[in-house]
Amino acid sequence: MKKRAMSLLLALVMMLALLPAQTWATDTVDEPGEAEEQTMPAEPQEEALKAEKTAEAPQVQAEAVTSGTCGAEGDGSNLRWSLSGGVLTISGTGAMKDWGFYGNNVSPWCENEQITGIVINDGVTSVGDGAFYQCKNVTNVKLPDTLKSIGYLAFYSCFGLKAVDIPNGVTSLTSAFQNCRGLTTIDVPSSVTDIGGAFATCVSLTNVTLPEGLTEIGKNAFASCERLTSIKIPSTVTSIGSYAFDDTAIRTIDIPNGVTEIGERAFGQCPNLTELVIPDSVVKIGLNVVEGCSKLRSIYIGKNVTSLFETFGGYGSFQRVPFADCSALATITVNKDNQSYTAVDNVLFDKEMKQLIRCAPAKTGSYSLPASVTSIYWREAFADSQLTDITIHEGVTVIPKLTFMNSAVRTVILPKTLTKIYESAFKGCTNLTSIAIPEGIENIEAETFYNCTSLARVTLPNSLRRIYSEAFSGCTGLGSIVIPEGTWYIANHTFFGCTAMAYVGFPKTIARIEEAAFLGCENLKDVYYKGTETEWKEVARGWPIEGDPLIKLDTIFHFETDAPATPLLPGCPTGGDKVQIQDVAFVYEFLTGQKQGDDAVKEGSAQWNAMNVNGDETVDVYDLQTIYEMACGLQ
Repeated sequence: MKKRAMSLLLALVMMLALLPAQTWATDTVDEPGEAEEQTMPAEPQEEALKAEKTAEAPQVQAEAVTSGTCGAEGDGSNLRWSLSGGVLTISGTGAMKDWGFYGNNVSPWCENEQITGIVINDGVTSVGDGAFYQCKNVTNVKLPDTLKSIGYLAFYSCFGLKAVDIPNGVTSLTSAFQNCRGLTTIDVPSSVTDIGGAFATCVSLTNVTLPEGLTEIGKNAFASCERLTSIKIPSTVTSIGSYAFDDTAIRTIDIPNGVTEIGERAFGQCPNLTELVIPDSVVKIGLNVVEGCSKLRSIYIGKNVTSLFETFGGYGSFQRVPFADCSALATITVNKDNQSYTAVDNVLFDKEMKQLIRCAPAKTGSYSLPASVTSIYWREAFADSQLTDITIHEGVTVIPKLTFMNSAVRTVILPKTLTKIYESAFKGCTNLTSIAIPEGIENIEAETFYNCTSLARVTLPNSLRRIYSEAFSGCTGLGSIVIPEGTWYIANHTFFGCTAMAYVGFPKTIARIEEAAFLGCENLKDVYYKGTETEWKEVARGWPIEGDPLIKLDTIFHFETDAPATPLLPGCPTGGDKVQIQDVAFVYEFLTGQKQGDDAVKEGSAQWNAMNVNGDETVDVYDLQTIYEMACGLQ
């Protein structure tokens, strides 16, 4: 038994002796966590960290110190550059290379936000186009006395730049500092002769000094410098370019006598400009020169101005309108010796007063065009006008586009000689109450009376053939409309939104009414048609627009019936909202037999009833006397 136990013990010892030393050691450790810490290989972590730092080291070195060539001569080695610690230094002699703004042709520093300072050493004669394009964090620039030119958009969008000392010797600054939004002060040296676009959109610029000797303030020179309130133009300047001071805060500007050209919109969108005097030396003025100057109260035009509508190779705005959007303009004065233009009672004409060009928008009261006028300038002659009553005399044949747009007119008397009224002529005339369109007009063009919300009475001529899209759209005060015989076409949305319209009368000649012509006329209940029901079905065929009042179930159709005549106010046979002198003239012509043929007035008609103010069975001199007294305010 003892032998057997000893044999087992001996076998166990032999087995333990055969186990690996590592296993033995592990099995005998009391604190395994500590052992793991001690046996963890720390060296590989440190080596990896060292390797990462070593790999990064060359990259940091590359950002800290870089260099290359940037010259315009030969292989470019005439100029060298280096970048260290955020400062870019350029050295050598001669001109710098010009760069583009996109792709592979940009400068080595284009859009580099690491650059905070630029030093260009003596010997360098030019800064190339786009050289420091969008280096947004540059705050300091040192330019050498040897510098002669600064290229196109050279410092474009260097937002951090607040001031720069331009050396005397530089002759051109074409768009050089455009969009430097932090730039507050600039002193242009006497060597500079042209600053076209140099400081456009420098929105913080408040102090500018221009030198005597400067001959041209070029296109966009200070455009959108929205904090620039004043500037002195040197006496040597002969040309002010298009958009030169557009969208600035300029309050006053003294244009020296010596300037011969002022470009288009040179002083446009200057909301603080109150007065502009164009000296006698100026010959040509660009179109829209003061467009959008909402506080401009007066303008003087010198004796040598021959054109107000030059483009000078500018953007060619389609709005060839003098003094557009100048709602405060009350005074227009032209030198009496000017051979191209004249101004009478703050209305601008050509010299012969045959064409009315522009009425001062702030002019108030009533106005009759001079008898000499035969044409109105091609658009916006009375736009935004505060006039309330306007009479256009015989001889005028055309009312141009937008002539009365957004004006305060209540009544406009149109001449019998009229043959054409262009689109949008009365658009937005929210005070217009009535209109009588003379015989001879065949078309009412698109948007002619768009949004004339007070328009209550419209007299259409027998010569009318077509009414185009939205001609009366938004005329919420129009209670009825009678389309005259001979009219055959009404376009889509012609009477859209005429919410007060109760009835409409169609002639037998109507052949086509486009869809939605009366959409939104929610109170339209009665439709009068001179033809038969069968004929009407041919006219109405194909209207698919749901909600069109002409196909509503509650619409009442009156076939082979005349629409009721639109009533006129007593004493107002011409259709106005108050008795005026033209009503007196109308009654006088009727009584003296001058109303014949197409102008004849039938007894019982709306005009006859308006003349019969005494309410008896005839229109006579007693009615004429009463209407005269009403026109004079005696009744």
